[in-house]
Amino acid sequence: MPFISIELSEAINETQKQSLAEGATKIMQDILRKKADLTALNFSVTDADHWFINSKNLAKTFTNSAFITAHISAGTNTKEEKAMAISEFYNLLDKQIGPIHPTSYVVLEETPMTDWGYAGKTQQDRAIQRTQNGAIDTNFYLDNGRNERAEAFSKWLTRAKNIFRMT
Repeated sequence: MPFISIELSEAINETQKQSLAEGATKIMQDILRKKADLTALNFSVTDADHWFINSKNLAKTFTNSAFITAHISAGTNTKEEKAMAISEFYNLLDKQIGPIHPTSYVVLEETPMTDWGYAGKTQQDRAIQRTQNGAIDTNFYLDNGRNERAEAFSKWLTRAKNIFRMT
């Protein structure tokens, strides 16, 4: 996880591919907190003659464009992290193949953990397995701790209300 698809309006050389792959992986790791060793990336090229923005053929405007889709697990990133990642993806594209048309899109697709996985296991199964195997899953323990404290506070509050009603 995650999977990144980069569609370009023009073929790029191996050095550019490598730089884009490294930059995209770094964005996923540093901004969206994803594991680099689980980040997969695919490039595809749609000839500029087949790419239009505002009904104008990119081949005739001599402009490059791109479309990035990055699949991530739902609920694993903040709005701020996602906004920063989108900005950094655009900047990476502009630096490597630019200048690019402003109508170059970056989409972060959030997929529920039950519907997304690798090596034949969903992300949800991996989270459950980690906790059942006794490995430390920080989010699991933090969430459980918050829930336990909230439940304990709710019970205490109910008891306190009942005590004050009696007096």
